[in-house]
Amino acid sequence: MLQQRAVAIQTKLKTLHSLFTSVASDFAKVSVGAIQAVLNHVSNGDDGTANNNEEKIVYHLMHDINAVSMKVPGSAAARVAMQNEICSLMFDHGLQNFQASTSL
Repeated sequence: MLQQRAVAIQTKLKTLHSLFTSVASDFAKVSVGAIQAVLNHVSNGDDGTANNNEEKIVYHLMHDINAVSMKVPGSAAARVAMQNEICSLMFDHGLQNFQASTSL
């Protein structure tokens, strides 16, 4: 329930952004075939290679979805962001000997 609320709040904040019209038009331009092609690329480990303009739009939309899910506590993207923050704090404060383990 709390995660659904966080998703709704972050999505609302993203849609209030001035770029919402371009995101909405990009979403309307994408075909099912382009989404399937991108999913095949990602499942094969080829992350970020687009063959045409439609696939570029799909990758951009995936980036926007990831930006929203990073703000949702308990999501995989939020855990990755937290791990990155911990690593950057360890680097900034010189704690190279300190090891933190988080389970995914």
